[in-house]
Amino acid sequence: MESTRLILAIALAGLAGAWVGSGCADDGGRVDFVERIGKLTVAPDDVTWPGTIPTGKSCDAQMMNIDFFPTFLAMTGVDPPKDRIIDGKNLIPLLTGESVESPHEELFYVMNVSAYAVRYRDHFKYYASTTSDNAFYLGMGTLHPFLFDLNVDPNESYDQRAHYPDRAKRMRDQLYAFNREIEINPRGWLE
Repeated sequence: MESTRLILAIALAGLAGAWVGSGCADDGGRVDFVERIGKLTVAPDDVTWPGTIPTGKSCDAQMMNIDFFPTFLAMTGVDPPKDRIIDGKNLIPLLTGESVESPHEELFYVMNVSAYAVRYRDHFKYYASTTSDNAFYLGMGTLHPFLFDLNVDPNESYDQRAHYPDRAKRMRDQLYAFNREIEINPRGWLE
């Protein structure tokens, strides 16, 4: 049903032929074609926009569903709201091949109203102590935080905090700052 609404919205915007098929479910449900590479989740998105997005291309740059909103706005020529923080990024340069690098320096993994992990563009991922059902290590709040180098450890098996203490501290501090910002301004309104 959500996909029908999306197709209708794209068609009404005059973008006939454009299609986005997402690997994420907006009802919290699982989708059959989400692939697990170790503990790294890959949810494919099929995107076509004849005359704009080249066919037969693939992209492995990090992105999230938060990027759909600014991308759809850009597709329709609508400016994003200026009265609030928009965490997502316009993916059109990535989809058209104009860029091959993720527009995100980092992505925060949020559950309910706080982030429990942050992942950098260079594929380092820091988990705070959390008991989130979304976390791969259930009950890890009773253990400790984790830092993973997904370049060499896509299974998230080896904590790298001892090898990269400065990086772990920087990522931890950034995660805590992000959560403080959410506590202070949960809706992201700008002054």
